[in-house]
Amino acid sequence: VALASFCTEVPRDQAEAPLRLKVLVDCSGSMNGDSMEAARRALHRIFAGLTSADRFTLSRFGSSVCHDVVALTAATTEGIRVAAGHLSAMTADLGGTEMEDALRSVFALGGTEAAADVLLITDGEEHGLMGARALMEDPEVRARLKTFINLEAIGTDSPFVLFETG
Repeated sequence: VALASFCTEVPRDQAEAPLRLKVLVDCSGSMNGDSMEAARRALHRIFAGLTSADRFTLSRFGSSVCHDVVALTAATTEGIRVAAGHLSAMTADLGGTEMEDALRSVFALGGTEAAADVLLITDGEEHGLMGARALMEDPEVRARLKTFINLEAIGTDSPFVLFETG
């Protein structure tokens, strides 16, 4: 079994608005080992690519949710250093995979003034996409989202499922 990843530098358009990113990482027991290490490496790269105009939060979940960086924080050298410390200490020790509650908690961070893109990193499989559908049927959640894309790929050699909402 091999895990390969490819990353290319994508030039940013100077007119592009600063990124507002809420990161949510699965730290349930199933993420132990290679999955957690891959998540850490990917997130270190993502944070390193942010500019000081960008803002981020960082949260972990399993059976409960832990918000390590609660407020949308500037991706300054100090902000990235703090995030890197949390990433390096991140372990798969938060129990089961309670994804819906974690997403609701991250969506609510900062209230309506803190709308942002959400990056969810998980190895959790959502049978029948019921959680994604339930979130989309919630008028409060739906009002906060412009686009919701749920892409699932389980294992190293499985098909993916894409669920799109209107």
